[in-house]
Formats: sequence, structure tokens, C-alpha cells
Amino acid sequence: MEILYPKGPELTNDDFTKPSAIFKSRVRKVIVALVLFAIIYISLLIAGIAMAAFLAICGGALIFYIHNIFVIAFGAGLIIAGLMVLYFLVKFLFERKKTDRSGMTEIFEQDEPVLFEFIRRLSKETGTDFPKHIYISTEVNASVFYDSTLKSMFFPVRKNLLIGMGLVNMVNVSELKSVIAHEFGHFSQKSMRAGSYVYQVNQAIYNMLYENQNYHNILVSWANIHNAFALCARITISMVTGIQNVQKLAYKMVNKQYSLLTQQMEFHADAMSAMAAGSNNAIHALRRIEFADDCYNTVLQKYNEWVALGLKGGNLYTHQRIIAGSMSTQFKLKVNNGLPLLGTEGNNYMASSRISIVEAWASHPTMQQREEALKHINVNGEVIDESAWLLFSDPNKIQETLTKDLYENVKFKIMPTVANDEAFIKEVREAEQDNRYPALYDHYYRGREISKFDPFTLPDRTVEITNLEQFFTQQTSINTQRIALEKDIRLLMQVEEKTSGIKSFDYNGEKYKASYAATIRTTLESELKALVDKLQETDEQVFLYLLHKSAAISDATRVNIRNYYKQYFEIQQKMNENLTFCNHFLPLVEPCIDKTYSVENNMKMAAQLQEATDALMSRMEKLAQYLADPALHYKFTIPASATNLKKMTYTNLNGSKFAQNEIKIINDCIHEFGNWSYNSGFYCQKQLLERQLELLGIG
Repeated sequence: MEILYPKGPELTNDDFTKPSAIFKSRVRKVIVALVLFAIIYISLLIAGIAMAAFLAICGGALIFYIHNIFVIAFGAGLIIAGLMVLYFLVKFLFERKKTDRSGMTEIFEQDEPVLFEFIRRLSKETGTDFPKHIYISTEVNASVFYDSTLKSMFFPVRKNLLIGMGLVNMVNVSELKSVIAHEFGHFSQKSMRAGSYVYQVNQAIYNMLYENQNYHNILVSWANIHNAFALCARITISMVTGIQNVQKLAYKMVNKQYSLLTQQMEFHADAMSAMAAGSNNAIHALRRIEFADDCYNTVLQKYNEWVALGLKGGNLYTHQRIIAGSMSTQFKLKVNNGLPLLGTEGNNYMASSRISIVEAWASHPTMQQREEALKHINVNGEVIDESAWLLFSDPNKIQETLTKDLYENVKFKIMPTVANDEAFIKEVREAEQDNRYPALYDHYYRGREISKFDPFTLPDRTVEITNLEQFFTQQTSINTQRIALEKDIRLLMQVEEKTSGIKSFDYNGEKYKASYAATIRTTLESELKALVDKLQETDEQVFLYLLHKSAAISDATRVNIRNYYKQYFEIQQKMNENLTFCNHFLPLVEPCIDKTYSVENNMKMAAQLQEATDALMSRMEKLAQYLADPALHYKFTIPASATNLKKMTYTNLNGSKFAQNEIKIINDCIHEFGNWSYNSGFYCQKQLLERQLELLGIG
């Protein structure tokens, strides 16, 4: 059978696919943790047996020697208590759990012969068993899984392969080979057996810690029979609680070591991916997955909005590609066969970060660490840029069927109609126009306001701009660096929090202890300040350039430019104050939603709510007066839904709860007012940028 099957890299050796010393060390530590858990569990089991025997002897003695109904019941209760403790320790053995397959559809070779042959060749190339079952799903993912039972701890188990069509839709054939080879890398790891042991241990501990509803119901039923049994049930609960406290420590110990191992398993699986498909395809597949997920979630968000309108999508994957095209245009990404080329140089979509945190509990290394490891391997495979859909017999049928399955449990208020692709494209384009600055400015102002200055007193000086479009292209990287720095600073602040439990982090590829976070954060904050100062300078340069250009048009245009900026800064400040106010108001409202308090506490909370509500109403009234000024260049109207507040006394209490209809009105108004303030700030800036281009005739 002729199929598209990319050639792997020509290797002089494959040492990079062998488990590293760190990998082997992690496996040993997981085994030690499992042995310690076994010792702890066996000790608890022996103690449980001894306790059950002791309670049985005590209970039997009470029944035999004291002939009193309460004492006999108490003696029988002690015997039962011992048995209940033993049952608690072994009940997980009777639990059988399978991987949740909802949302998965199994496919078969007679329906997808090309895909199965592709996977068969790849399994041979990677030296792994062909999957027991192959499933597809709607999402952007790929994974291996199996139903872990006690049997799987001792005998080999064939794994299943899951392929998400949201991934297939956004990768080429070589990248899909890379992704599946990564999953087959997990197949080949002997550490998967350790994973099975850990899975069983976790299931046992989780069962004892959290899955106790049936056990609790048995105790309650038993306690309700007789007061003596109720007393024995309390004794049982005390012993079980003690066991759970020990198990929590064991759960933490085993999972910490296993999480460290799974990080190494990911690196090893990436190495297998590079061996089969090349580092180049593995790296680009990682980037494509992140991009594909953003596009996929954007489509789902639009579908959720459509539900209220009685609309539903016909083909999720066509729409995902439409969003990909829109984002490629927005971020000026080069496109090949309808998919973006996601390199790092000059890429406004991916802001480079210098900080990475691999927490002890993280099951995956960061994308940046995985890319660095793949670059170090540095072997390239053949690139087949054809869509991965070519491996499927009837892509359209699969796409439409999975899209239909999305709506299986969605309840529409009216009979839904399927929106065509033209309707989706129209909404995407309208959203682009509504939610983006003019293309000339888009990345330069992305995620930030115009730096503040006084447009009437700003000193005139030499303008270094000769071509506005060229200027913004050159300056965009400053804003991209700002975004990355702000992200890194937030990460370092997270490291500094004592409650985070983070012990170390990577900075510029080197590992540091958490105690260095504050020092490095200070350095990054200095860099950020320099960038912000640079943006301040360039924003002023843009204003002066526009001012000089407008002077050649008319004095009125020059005055308008100044007024637009002045009023923009005023509105932006008011909107930011509104957002700050709403953020302070919301914590006063949230505790009143469906919660009960004492009358005294209610009165105190009601007074705070009244004061905040009055302040919000006053703020809205003043803002409405400001916006009604005929001299204002920007026209915004506070939405009616945000002005539904009335003079409320908060005395209408239902028992010890606040009247929820009033609380809902307040909560809705705050959210509506906050959202409107944020959007108004954005649209005010958008109008300013559009208007000045219009006045100056700049395309």
C-alpha cells in the first residue's frame, strides 16, 4: 500500500534514546518510595488485624460475661468495628476502574487502512507493540492509556492509542508521525511498569482517602440501629481517620517521586520522537499543538455564544482552520499549506520567556525545556508538508460526526439551525475589526495602554520617524519583550511565595534556588522599567510625528489631535478607576451568595454593601455626566443592565440569608460595569488610533 510515510533521520548512533542516568535514578527513587509505601501499608494492615483481634476478644468477653442488652450490643459493636477497620484497609482491592472513554470513538482497520498501516510502520520503526485499540476524539491531544488493574502490575498490558482530531487538523504528516512516535516512546519505557505500580498505589490511597461514600453510608446505617453501635461507629471513625492521616503522607511521598520520573519519561519520549521523525518535526509539532489548542478553544467559545442564539457549528475543524488563518494574519506568521510556520525569530505569537519553573509535582517539563533538549539532539527528518488528514479515508465524515457529537448533551431553548461557514467567517472578521487595533499599530500596542503624557505641554523636539509603518515594525519587539518580562516577573513572585512550595527555577537555562528569586526579579524589573521608559519615548515620538503631520493639514487638525489624546487619557484613567472600584466591591458581594450568617454579621455586611452600592451609583452618575459633554470626541453610554441598581436597604432577609434577588442584581451590575469599563478603555484607544490615521490619510 502506497502511503505518505516520512523518512526518519539518518543516525550514526541512537545513544540519545537510551534512558539517561537521571532517568534511571528517578526510577530507583520511585521503586524506593513504592517499597516504603508497601512497608507502611503492611504495617497498617498488621496493626488493623491486631486491633480487630483485640476488639473481637474484648467484645466477645463483654458478651460472654455481662448479660446486659446494652453491653451485649456494645460488645457486638466492637467486633463489627474491628471488621470495619479491616474492610477499610482492603476495600480498594474490590474496586475496578476503567479509563473514561466518553468522548472517544474507536476506529478500525477496515475503515482506516492507510492510518493503520502508517501506525504499523511507526510501531516497527520505534520497536513497540501495535496498539490494542485506536480511538479518536475531538480535542487537540494524543495519548496512550490502558486499564490498570492488579494484573497489569505483574504482566505486560497492550496499550491503547488516542488521537485527537483537533491535532490532526493542524499538523502535517511529518508532525503527526512525531507526535505518535512520542506516544510510542511511552509504550517502550520499562518505567511504564513502575507507572502501573504507582497508579495502583494511588488508587488504593485515593480510595481510602476520598471514595468513602458507600462506607460512610454503611457506618450511618449501623450507628442508627442502636446507641451502642453509634458509640462503636465513632470509635471506628477515629481509627479510620488515623489511618487516613498516615496515608496522606504516603500519597505525597509516592507522587512526588513519580512526578519527577514522569518529567524524565517525557524527555525520553521526545528522544524517541526525534529518532523516528527528527528534532525539526518534533519541535515544530510542539509549537503547532499549542497554537492548535488556542484555535480550538476560540472556536468552542464561539460555539458557546451561539447556543443562546439557537445556532450550532457544522464543522469544528473547518472553523479551527479559519481561526488559524485569522491568527496567522494577526501575528504576521508565514503560512504553508494553510498552516502557520511557528519559528521563534520575529514571531509575535510566542513571547520568549527566560524563567521556567518545574515544580516537584509537575508531570511534564516546560515546552522551553523540551525544545532545548530536542535542539541538543539535533537530528533532522524528512518534512512532508501535506495535511495529516490524507491518512484518513473520509475526513469530512469524521469532522462532521465529531462536531455533531459535541452537541449531544447541549440543550437549546429554540430549535437550532446549523450556521454555515460564511456566517462563521463573517463573525471572525467582525471580531477582528472590533477587538483589534488597526493593523499598523496592532502588535505595538497589544496588551497595553498608550503611555501617559500631557499633549498640550509636551516639549517639542526632533522626531526620528520618517515612515510610520516601518517605525512600528521596528518597535514591535519592545512590546513583545515587555509581555515576556511581565510574565517572568509574575512567575518569580510565585516562587517567592512561601506557600508555593517551589524549591528551584531555571533562569536563562541555569538552575537557581528559590531564595534567588527576589534578586533576579529585581534585575528583570529594572529591565522592564527600561522597556517601559523606551515605550514612553516612542509613544511621545508617535504623537509628535502626528502633530507635525497635522500642522501641514490645518490648525484645526492639530488641535483635534491634542484633544483626542487629552480626552483619551482622561477616559482611560476613569475606566481604570472603575475597574479598581469593581475589584474592591466584588469581595463584599461574593460572601452573600447562598450563605448564612448571624444577624449581627448580616447587619455589618449590609452596611458595607450599602456604602459600596451608594458609591457605585454616585460614580455612574458622575461618569454619565462626563460622557454627556458635547465637546467629548468619544461617545459611550453606560449600558442599562449596569444601571439597574436601586436604593436598597438589604433588610429583606430570608431567614439568615440575604435576599438573593437583590444580591444577584448587585453582582450582575458590578460585572457588567467592570466589563463595560474595560471594553470602553480598549475602544477609546482603538478610536483614537483609527481617527488619527483617518485625519492624516495614513493607510
